[in-house]
Amino acid sequence: MALLETTSENSKTSGNSLSSFLATPIFRASGGGALLDESRMTCLVCLTEQRNSTIVHGGTGHIACCLTCARLLKSRGFSCPVCRLEIDTVIQHFWGDGRESSSAYVYQ
Repeated sequence: MALLETTSENSKTSGNSLSSFLATPIFRASGGGALLDESRMTCLVCLTEQRNSTIVHGGTGHIACCLTCARLLKSRGFSCPVCRLEIDTVIQHFWGDGRESSSAYVYQ
């Protein structure tokens, strides 16, 4: 059962807009587990580094940026680049396989 898998029909209707990019899941189910789509992990702000932080606002958050950009957004009073909500905190991630990005540090 692939609950997170994007369908080709969904891709056709949404085109190449930023909203369709953001609506496409970073993780997709395959077989029994979720696979990371590496091509979707580039920071939405600098477009060079990998996303390795969550911008937290209220009880939710977005994995949208590298830690450097997320911390700059927060420190300069900018809002979340995905939903424009005020940033409460930034959480750094570390993947279980040693790559940066499963949560560890909280920056407030």
